[in-house]
Amino acid sequence: MSEFRKYRRTNIAEMREVTEEDLHPIRLQETVSISKEDLNDGSPKIGDMIARNPNNHNDKWLVAKEYFESNFEPFDPTKAVSHDQLKNILVHDWGEEINGQSVIHEEDLDEVISLIKHFLTSNAN
Repeated sequence: MSEFRKYRRTNIAEMREVTEEDLHPIRLQETVSISKEDLNDGSPKIGDMIARNPNNHNDKWLVAKEYFESNFEPFDPTKAVSHDQLKNILVHDWGEEINGQSVIHEEDLDEVISLIKHFLTSNAN
């Protein structure tokens, strides 16, 4: 068996809060992966989050409240971001690969331009 190593996240996660409607574990487990450990710890519960794969919205899993609070914070596109983070945001959140090229759709351009302007001004210092 291979050893565990530490990895840093390079992208923005898409998540939503668990709601009262989600608290029926059988129904939730039909659409969201929940580990045996999380079930044993009382999940799903209010405060837990449901994450989804940005490239496949049917791929969802539960993130326990304690893990979420220790490892995530809300994404605010108005905060300064690094060059690599900006590139990942542009490619993964707005981009689409067409014929090997990353393309940003016209309806997203105003938001993308705003983010780039903020990036440039916040990193000019």
